[in-house]
Amino acid sequence: MNGTFFDKYKQSTDLLVKLSKLGSAVTAVYEIREINYMISGKSPFFDFFTDQKRIEQNVIVEKELEKINEFLVFYLFLDFDLSLTDDDFVDKFENVQSTNLCNFIIHYNQTLAQEHCNLIYEGVMKLGLINTLTEIYRQIKTEYENTKGFQIQYRNKFGAFEEVEIGLIASDSILYLQSEVFNAVELKTSELITAHQVLKFKRLFRF
Repeated sequence: MNGTFFDKYKQSTDLLVKLSKLGSAVTAVYEIREINYMISGKSPFFDFFTDQKRIEQNVIVEKELEKINEFLVFYLFLDFDLSLTDDDFVDKFENVQSTNLCNFIIHYNQTLAQEHCNLIYEGVMKLGLINTLTEIYRQIKTEYENTKGFQIQYRNKFGAFEEVEIGLIASDSILYLQSEVFNAVELKTSELITAHQVLKFKRLFRF
């Protein structure tokens, strides 16, 4: 029983770690993109940076993109029977993966989020987290290549500033998932502790 519990506990904590990395990655790729465009365009806000800084930050973008891709692969092989979850949690998790992300935000303004969910990348956020992550990965990777590392002279400015919001909304929905995973682990742990206490009590008063 304990062995099974700890195996499932590890799987659940692995999921929490990957969600945490994912939540920061989806915002970082857009934040660094904008900063690098301003560096390459010699913005007065970033004139203390040389182009070498843009190149260094592009290495970070590549790493953050890899985190997104790693989660997409991880999701393909995710088996909830091997983690500390129940049917209620699985339903919530799958809903985030396949339905409108704006239904699962925690901090972002609901009305404003819905506008962005309808517009950005042809409304991909309405198709759930997995489709959104796939599109973020594809769009940023393609833009990175086409602009030769986010150089302003190669940028297509159409919809650029609105796109940043997809990272914030996706990150917010990931926070929701993290809280649900944590709650599921806490619940299952409490159930195990209670079960052990009952067994201990029965043994104590066994004649």
